[in-house]
Amino acid sequence: MYDAEKTIIAPRSVTTTTKGGDKPMDIEKNDDMWTPPQKPHEPNLTIGIHDAEIVDIEGKRGVPNQFNENKPRDIYIVTFAVSTPGEGNFEVKRTITNSSAPKSTLSKWAKALGFGDISVTGFRGYDLIGKPCRVYIKHGEPTENGSIWDRVDDVLGPEQATLKRPSNTLDDLANDPS
Repeated sequence: MYDAEKTIIAPRSVTTTTKGGDKPMDIEKNDDMWTPPQKPHEPNLTIGIHDAEIVDIEGKRGVPNQFNENKPRDIYIVTFAVSTPGEGNFEVKRTITNSSAPKSTLSKWAKALGFGDISVTGFRGYDLIGKPCRVYIKHGEPTENGSIWDRVDDVLGPEQATLKRPSNTLDDLANDPS
């Protein structure tokens, strides 16, 4: 009978021989555990606008800044529950900087969800939890192993039906009559 508590996973040890079998070679893989190869992740959602709700926000302080290593930043990791008829319910996360500057992502999202100008009124990111919204989903760039993940590109209020998208997207280029 299988007992998970008593099962020991040992490093993979492989014995191979050269062509013709004249000289065996032992190869020990002790630096990490062997795991079977995984197929790349495929996106769960179609590109476009979907109904969603903000279900969690995790704040982190002093995260290294990719643009200036001497200036750490504070971030929010926002979790959206995205529901789409025919596709199901999925969670999608997006990391944004905790900034109330008028052009910041947080400021744009807060304004879309009815909080007004947070650079003037002040704001706590946790006030977003439970807010219904609509999100524009894109697919991220493929990772090293070919995985493609869903990505929240923009947030709209629940009643907004249109989204300002950047020009020169693939859709625009495909529909260009020239």
